[in-house]
Amino acid sequence: MTIYCGLRSFCFLYIGIVWISHQPATLARQPVINEVFYDPLGPDTGLEFVEILNASDTEADLTGYELKLADSNYFMFPVFVLPPGARVIVHNNLDGTNTDTELYTGSLENMGNTHNSLALFSGAHTQHNIVDFVQYGDGGQQWESAAVSAGIWTGGDFAPDVDEGDSLNLYPDGQDTDRSSDWCACFPSFLAENCLPTPSPTNPPFPSPSPTTDPGTPTSTPTGQPTPRMGIMINEVFSDPEGADTGLEFIELHNSGDTPADLTGYDLKPDDSGYYTFPPFVLNSGANVIVHVNTSGTDTETDLFTGPDANMGNTSGFVVLFDSDTHGVDTIVDYMEYGAGGQSWESAAVSAGIWTAGDFAGSAPEGMSLNLCPNGHDTNSSADWQPDSPSDGQANPCRPPPDTPTPTFTQGPSPTPSPAPTPHPTVEPMIQLAGFGATDYRLDRGGTITFLAYITDPEDDITHVSVVYAGETVFELQDDGMHGDFGPGDDIYGFELAVPPFAGECPDTSTFRLLFRIVAEDAKEYFSVSWPYFHVGGETATFDFTNPAALPVWEQLAARHANTPAGSGTGIFMAGYMLSRASSQSGGTFNLAAVTSGNPDVIEIELFYSGSPTGIFLKDDGASGDFEPGDGVFGIRLPLNPGEIPPGDYFFQLQPTDSDGNTGDLWPYLTLCE
Repeated sequence: MTIYCGLRSFCFLYIGIVWISHQPATLARQPVINEVFYDPLGPDTGLEFVEILNASDTEADLTGYELKLADSNYFMFPVFVLPPGARVIVHNNLDGTNTDTELYTGSLENMGNTHNSLALFSGAHTQHNIVDFVQYGDGGQQWESAAVSAGIWTGGDFAPDVDEGDSLNLYPDGQDTDRSSDWCACFPSFLAENCLPTPSPTNPPFPSPSPTTDPGTPTSTPTGQPTPRMGIMINEVFSDPEGADTGLEFIELHNSGDTPADLTGYDLKPDDSGYYTFPPFVLNSGANVIVHVNTSGTDTETDLFTGPDANMGNTSGFVVLFDSDTHGVDTIVDYMEYGAGGQSWESAAVSAGIWTAGDFAGSAPEGMSLNLCPNGHDTNSSADWQPDSPSDGQANPCRPPPDTPTPTFTQGPSPTPSPAPTPHPTVEPMIQLAGFGATDYRLDRGGTITFLAYITDPEDDITHVSVVYAGETVFELQDDGMHGDFGPGDDIYGFELAVPPFAGECPDTSTFRLLFRIVAEDAKEYFSVSWPYFHVGGETATFDFTNPAALPVWEQLAARHANTPAGSGTGIFMAGYMLSRASSQSGGTFNLAAVTSGNPDVIEIELFYSGSPTGIFLKDDGASGDFEPGDGVFGIRLPLNPGEIPPGDYFFQLQPTDSDGNTGDLWPYLTLCE
């Protein structure tokens, strides 16, 4: 690695030939156990997995192989061939449909959280058929002696137990020398190249958000995240209008499926009101229908009327939907309850897998309704529901707070954001947005690298904005209008470097990226949350940003998508969490905004978590936390409930797609090779 020093003694880390050439060696013994995720944050069932890697140059026929996961659990591979260089995830204690990259053990038992052994056999369970072995937390576990006899382990050796939320990873990726020193803690890579250790929490801390309007079929849903249920769902409950309720209450149903839904003969029960049977009625894809409770009227394509009946409860109640006039586990379609758990039809909903026993949404204040937020996004949890103004058949607004800042653009060769700072009740600096601006650089052709950060501070006394790499400050950003900074005193700190080409060629099969951190400090020695992490505070969480050991080192991530062609310039200019505030005790708000640039225009931005796509998209439609439609600033907003998020720093990424269908670099990495 070579260090190049630029103007005013600012230093930039540049990757040299030694690092580029340090690639995982081809293994003679294949396949290998490459990653073990045995202790997810919170409940483990259904979230554990083991990754098997074939790092050889020939395919591996795993048909009939057996993988030992827990004390008495063996998973037998179906007819399955793993291509050279490919990975497969074996989901433990979970049912699912097998694919080329994911297999499911079915109902078994969970792996040990503090110690366990894993063994892979090509046939009968003997030392002659054992293919790979690892044990963690303790030595002398099941099949150690067979592994020792086969020459693939050392007696008494064991990998360290990792923290909750981390996975146990072979590092470097795929390099197995049959020693405990091959293994380290890392965030789960899930079908991607194993990375270096990082203290960032692993599992997504809250259910996946989705925008008001769907940009397309989600790419995938990573392990540990609830998948939004498609089809007919209860979308809004208005149970307590201001003043007298009779004739004003309603239930809104939404069709999130791709095809029209025939609701003829469905039964809806709004709490104390009786069962309402749908007349001949078809709800189109993406459409809503309002069922007016305890009132009469003329049915239309958007409004139906139960007739005289009873009102719903104001402070507690439930709503249940069946697909026939037979009411039971086999016919229940959707369920929600508010104000209290254990209400009518909860047990049927739990048995049907569409609710959790004892879970309930909070009751809405008088005059407000309970809305699914984001609109039409139902993960069968009370966390999906929030109070808001009645939407009366329209998409639920899920409105952002009124003090959200609005970025604007100045004229220039690229859209330069000039957001107006908004006072907030904090004393430390806040990095609202950051990124690489109009950077156009690759190792094999050189170019210009720009660092930008839009930072606000209540007392306007920022003294240092440090760019940190591998735990060390490499240079500082300035707000002086020089060296790539836009203008003095505009709260956008920057620095620009012209970097020559690397003397060599980029590898054909890998994408290399660097992860930097940016930390701002003010005159009173208050430090900002470190960009690009989303911070959730808590009584037991302390963060020392002056300590290099507390900062994650650089991360190298394998490419998952094709990159935008060189020179197009399409990408994410800056992005960040704006005025997001969250704590484990009181909840808060998750806001994520991204300023885009380039030609052709960006049309959608997908949210990634720890290197995996979520199928969730930021929008430029003026809703769901976005500022204004069509302004090139994409956004998403999600309310966070008290008590549901562990304290820590969470790592999200973004990937833009332009109007030509090209995908851009993965923010917040600096991409070196494509």
